[in-house]
Amino acid sequence: MLAPQLKRDPLGRDRRPLHLPSRLQLLLTILAAAPALAFAQTVRIDTISAAPACPPPIVDTTTWTVITATEVPAEVRLPANYREKHYAVKVGDLRQQEWRGDLFTTFEIEASTGPDSLGGAGIVVQSWYQDYTECRVEIGGHSAIVQSLRGGTIFWEGREYRSYDVFATIQLAPRRYLRVSATAPTRSAQEVHLVALRTIRVRADSVR
Repeated sequence: MLAPQLKRDPLGRDRRPLHLPSRLQLLLTILAAAPALAFAQTVRIDTISAAPACPPPIVDTTTWTVITATEVPAEVRLPANYREKHYAVKVGDLRQQEWRGDLFTTFEIEASTGPDSLGGAGIVVQSWYQDYTECRVEIGGHSAIVQSLRGGTIFWEGREYRSYDVFATIQLAPRRYLRVSATAPTRSAQEVHLVALRTIRVRADSVR
């Protein structure tokens, strides 16, 4: 039987999608991963450089499906094997949704507030990030920052690996944002996320 495998986000913390205390989230992470881990014998984890934030990579999206989010005002196209992750506990008025593909592969959208200007709204670059790149783009008619890097940590079979991470900050209005956080164990999955985030469309009635 495989030992539980853990993952830290690119800011060096145990990944806490619910913003819960780390010990409780650690337990939830292990329990959520257990069914997949019980059957997973191998997992591909790359050690090559990260994909650049721009230009977008060429990815076949013909089999992708359109997902209309219910907790955030957006729709997105994702590969057909991605499934929404539901949590039994919801904290406060947190508005986010998460979808998972293969092991260690997640795509999350969160609606949040932030600075007046987009320039200071992206993630803060940390010294341990590898292959960091960023660019300004338009996503669904809104100004956005896309950031690509290797920064989180995947623990697998006694070894540590850098995850392939993508962040996007989409400005809906002054101080109102959609934030995308996506992580994967391979560059090819990171490229999928770089394309997926560009398919996001914001519901018109949510932009006021």
